Amino acid sequence: MIPETILHLRNSIAYGGVETTMLGWLDGVDRSRFHCPIALFSERDGAEDAFRAPLAGHGHEILPVPWHPGRRFRAAVAAVEEHIRETGARLLHCHDWRSDVVGWHAARRAGIPVMTTIYVWFRRPFHIMVKETIDTLYIRRFDLVTAVCEATRRQTVARGVSRDKTEVLISGISPGRAAEQVDRQAVRARFGIADAEVAFVYVARYYPEKAHETLIRAFQMASRQQPRIKLLLLGKGPLEGEIRALVTQLGLSGKVLLPGFVADVPVVLAAMDAMVHASLAEGIPLAVYEGMLAGLPVIGSDVDGTPEVVIDGQTGWLVPPKDIAALGERFCMAASRKDLRDEYGAKAKRLIVTNYNMDIAVNRLQNTWTRVIGREPGASA
Repeated sequence: MIPETILHLRNSIAYGGVETTMLGWLDGVDRSRFHCPIALFSERDGAEDAFRAPLAGHGHEILPVPWHPGRRFRAAVAAVEEHIRETGARLLHCHDWRSDVVGWHAARRAGIPVMTTIYVWFRRPFHIMVKETIDTLYIRRFDLVTAVCEATRRQTVARGVSRDKTEVLISGISPGRAAEQVDRQAVRARFGIADAEVAFVYVARYYPEKAHETLIRAFQMASRQQPRIKLLLLGKGPLEGEIRALVTQLGLSGKVLLPGFVADVPVVLAAMDAMVHASLAEGIPLAVYEGMLAGLPVIGSDVDGTPEVVIDGQTGWLVPPKDIAALGERFCMAASRKDLRDEYGAKAKRLIVTNYNMDIAVNRLQNTWTRVIGREPGASA
C-alpha cells in the first residue's frame, strides 16, 4: 500500500506547545499509511531552526517556504503549491494564521482539500486581533477546522465557522514521557529546594499571556503565611530579565527560582509537589498534561481549555485569571493540604492516561485525514 501524503504547513518562530503537539502527532503516525512532510516558512535569523532541528532529528522531511526577507506572499503560495504537486499531497494541513492564508490559496490552486488546527485564540493585543480576524475570514472556507479542545472549538464556531466543519483533535501525550524512579532529593537539591519544602512549578515561556507577574505577586502573598514554599519557573523568553528584576525587587530571591531552560522536564516535574499555570490564553497547555502525567495537582487559570483537564476539586484548583488574591489562597491551600495534593494528583494522572494519551490523539487524527481526503475541495462537511 502506498502511503497517502499529508503536507503540513507551519510558521514557526520558536519551539513551543504547537511544535510539541505537531512532533508528537507526526512521530505517532502510521508511516505505512501516511507520509507527512512539513513545509516551514523562512524566518528572520533562521528562527524556524528551533523546530527544524527536532523535526530532522526525528526523521521527518522538511520543505522550505520563502518568506523573509520581504514577506514574499506570492512566492510562498507558489512554493507551497509546488510542494503539493511534487509530493503528490492529497491534503494540506495548516497550523497557524499565516499558514492558513497562504495554504488556502495554494491548496485551491492545486485542487486539494485544506484543513487547519486552531490551538488558541489570543484575542489580544490589537495586532494579534487583526491577524486573527483575517484568519477567520479564510478558515470559514476551509474543508475542515479542528481545535485542540472544546473551548477553542466553541470560540471558533462563535467566529462564524460552521459547526459542521469543526471538530476536536486533542494534542495528546505519551504515558512513556513520565519519569520513573526519580531521586527526589537529588533533583530538588539542584535548585536549592529542601525535601521538607513544598515546591510549586510553572513551565512556560516568558511571554505576556503567561502572566508571570500575577503569579509571582500571588506567591509573595502566600509565602507570608506559608514560609516553607518555593516556586520553580522553567522556561525562557523575552520577559525573563523583567521577571528576574521583579523577583529581586519583591525580596523573593532564593524562593522564586529561575533556572531557565532545563532538558529533563519530566524528571524535574516528578520531584515537585504541585504545578501552577497562570496563563491568560490557552488551548489545553501541554505543560499541564506533563504535570498531571507526573501526578501533580494543578492550580490553573479558569480560561479557555484549561478547565477541561484542571477540574476544580478533582484534579486541582481553578482561579479567575489575573486574580492575585484567589491564586494566593490556592497556593496556601495546596501547601497546607498534602492529602489533597496526593488525591488530586492521582486523579490528574488517571485522567491524562485514560483520556489524553497519544494513541487516542493520533488515531483520531488519522481517521480525520482519511475522511477529509475523500472530499471534493470546498465541499461541505
